[in-house]
Amino acid sequence: MGRPRPGVHAAAAARHGRTRPRHGGAGIRQQWLPLFDKYGVDLVVAGHEHHFERSFPVRGTLSGSGLLTPAPQSSDPALMDTSNGTVHMIIGGGGHSFPTPVADFDMPHDGVLITSVGPGSPQSQRPAITTTEPAPWSAYRDLQTPYGFASFDFVPHELGGTTSITVTHYGAALGSPSYAPLDQFVMRKRLGSQAHRHQQGSRLAGAAATP
Repeated sequence: MGRPRPGVHAAAAARHGRTRPRHGGAGIRQQWLPLFDKYGVDLVVAGHEHHFERSFPVRGTLSGSGLLTPAPQSSDPALMDTSNGTVHMIIGGGGHSFPTPVADFDMPHDGVLITSVGPGSPQSQRPAITTTEPAPWSAYRDLQTPYGFASFDFVPHELGGTTSITVTHYGAALGSPSYAPLDQFVMRKRLGSQAHRHQQGSRLAGAAATP
């Protein structure tokens, strides 16, 4: 997407891709996440995994992390200032009745990272080689609801000089036609903060490239 206007929320969508929550790929962390930081992306929406999950705003990586574990910039799961970092979200309940297995996680907020792939052939898929890590970036995770969708309510100008997006996740039990709101949070930032974050991200990217 193009560079956003100052103060306007920007969202990058990764369709059927694994970004940060749960099955994050090491290559994606190396190549994509610095771009999200540099250009001030507020929200990344992904699929693939069959559950709903969202992160705190993240920027950069935890000090000393060999896995490039994303660094959360806040701890409030209900109100997030995206001028401080990018929120990542998985909405994977759009038509598959088998949710992500709970057994895939060692503990409620562990993350699973793809570090490489094994051998394969034109007739067989190359298996993913994974490891687990603590996931302080995870703000909310629903592994119990197989079907779901999210609504996004955008307010471009609020009293006090802010802009916001309210996200509501609706879910339904297997075999049920009834969807109910299960989770809600607000992303808010001051108008004009996008340009400041872009300049800050550019400085960080330039510092990282300096030997």
